[in-house]
Amino acid sequence: FYDKINSKILKLIGDIPQSNILPPEKTLFIRKLNPLTNEEDLYRLFSQYGKVASVKIITDKYTGISLNYGFVEFFSKKNCENA
Repeated sequence: FYDKINSKILKLIGDIPQSNILPPEKTLFIRKLNPLTNEEDLYRLFSQYGKVASVKIITDKYTGISLNYGFVEFFSKKNCENA
């Protein structure tokens, strides 16, 4: 139910082209990261909730400086929801 509402909201604000596209079930969007936080820090932090598949902090493509948000992907949906 909430996935459908969230996807419709994303469509309204222009983040996805159609509302039948849902965000990944096993990936968290992390925002307001401290600029000093690195991917290893996030991996250690979120590993307490389950096995982490990948971590990515988004950086400026020219400077390499963190844009203070990223993604943490888990191997299981349950661990992602617990986090």
